Amino acid sequence: MDPLYALQVSEGHGLRAVQGEAYYRILCDACRTLSNVEHREIISLATFHSLLPKELSDTHKSRLVQGYFTLLTVHDQVFKKLPYYREHVEERYIAVGELTNVGSSRKVTVDILGRLEQVARHAPPMNVEIQKMVAQVQAELPDYFLGRDGDR
Repeated sequence: MDPLYALQVSEGHGLRAVQGEAYYRILCDACRTLSNVEHREIISLATFHSLLPKELSDTHKSRLVQGYFTLLTVHDQVFKKLPYYREHVEERYIAVGELTNVGSSRKVTVDILGRLEQVARHAPPMNVEIQKMVAQVQAELPDYFLGRDGDR
């Protein structure tokens, strides 16, 4: 399903979990686009906003920026829990800033779910632990973009 459409529908029906997932997909798409463009200057907020769907409101864009920074922090926290996996996984699959090609899909840092799935593919002995992390991140996605339930 198109993440923009999912966002619109979920807002209309108060479906927080779907909203979180939709924001996450929109953010990952924008960051992948940004990572595939060679920039010789610092990326501005205006440049980032230009990569987002035009239909998004200022509130949507603000939530995406909030989610971006939260996901960077969550990424660091999650991957700090994985140091003992290094014996099973090459460093390049865990490195915080690494952009790794998997087929035609780039795994950008904010794509924490994609990166965890990638680590799981290369380190099958840890699949149970990684799946627990994936479930936790998926459950918390709405909080990353919308704040904790009740904090709105």
